Amino acid sequence: MAINLKPYLKLARVNNWRGYFLGGIFGFLLAEGWRASVFDIICLFVIGILLFTFGFSINDFFDIKGDKFKKDKKIIIGKIIGAGRAFFFSLFSGVLGLALSFRFGLKAFLDAFLAVFLTFLYSAPPVRLKSRPFLDIISHGFFAGILIFLFPLLAFASKIDTPEKLLLIPIFVLSITAETRNHLNDYQADRAEGLKTTVCFLGYKNSQKLLRFFFFFYPLTLFPVFWFVARNFYSLFLFVTLFFLLLLVARKNHQVVRDWFLMDIYTFFSFLFILIFHYGP
Repeated sequence: MAINLKPYLKLARVNNWRGYFLGGIFGFLLAEGWRASVFDIICLFVIGILLFTFGFSINDFFDIKGDKFKKDKKIIIGKIIGAGRAFFFSLFSGVLGLALSFRFGLKAFLDAFLAVFLTFLYSAPPVRLKSRPFLDIISHGFFAGILIFLFPLLAFASKIDTPEKLLLIPIFVLSITAETRNHLNDYQADRAEGLKTTVCFLGYKNSQKLLRFFFFFYPLTLFPVFWFVARNFYSLFLFVTLFFLLLLVARKNHQVVRDWFLMDIYTFFSFLFILIFHYGP
């Protein structure tokens, strides 16, 4: 009997992987992972797929009990897949991803293990970090930011140099910014559910101001990175950053929440410049 994979793909929320996958690819390129064997490269991406599947599906599994506003997920888990199968699917993905991470050594395994552990604590009661103000965005900054970026570096790089270490800060800030924006979009549903996210704790307007602060603070964390990798071309980075900040100044708080593409474009060009100067023009 054929298995219908569509509900499992919906549970894994593949369409939400883009930004997180790009963070891993950025680390992969900085580590020059393309020099590794085809088998190791495939293994790395399989691990990423499995751990992303675990992260999103376990979050949906534990959200279902209290979430009265996402009926499609209730139908998928409750009627199509079943709660037991949904949990097993999530757990199996995480365990298999961790097992495969041993391929790249103890440090890479510990990185993956910490990511899985924090992801589980983020979603699962009684800890449920996503309902604890500030711990929600901080934990997200690690398991959905720093640890994703670090994994390919630990797997393929002979050592992690100063620019890569400095990049951990903007990667973290980018991740907590994304989480704050996501919680702003989910504010009404989270508040109705009784979740105490950072946004629910601070209130919508104050959280808009916090998001705006992150938008302005994020470029500052990239300055030291560019100083190490491309100080002779620093004016180029300053020009792009100034243009980005001017666009932000022209927008109100609610527009910053809506116009996330500004952060995407700025991040794309910043990381592209870092890669170019990493390999050496």
